Amino acid sequence: MGTRYNEYTNGNYKPTVRIFKNFRNTLAENGAIEKENAASYFIECLLSNVETATIAKDDIRDRVEGILDELEADSAEGFPDYTVQHGMQPLFGDETTQWDVEHARAFVTEARRFYEED
Repeated sequence: MGTRYNEYTNGNYKPTVRIFKNFRNTLAENGAIEKENAASYFIECLLSNVETATIAKDDIRDRVEGILDELEADSAEGFPDYTVQHGMQPLFGDETTQWDVEHARAFVTEARRFYEED
């Protein structure tokens, strides 16, 4: 799915995932989140649920701000209908292969805070 999604987003999906993983790494280094609460796989899955048009934006600032806007809106609703990349399993739940909604909300909140400090 990641390869096809990268094609649908003008090649921006993978570089954008790297941006958000870098956010995660910096946030963990600064003590804002626990790195294990925002696994790389979960970040990839989270972004695979963002509108392709948002990720396809050429301007990096417009893209990141659009993604954060979308994630914040969906966070308020508990990330409804978010799935893992292949779409066959919910991203959020109590299984070890699923993300905790509160950890995802913390990641999004802290990513926005960090981005706004830039």
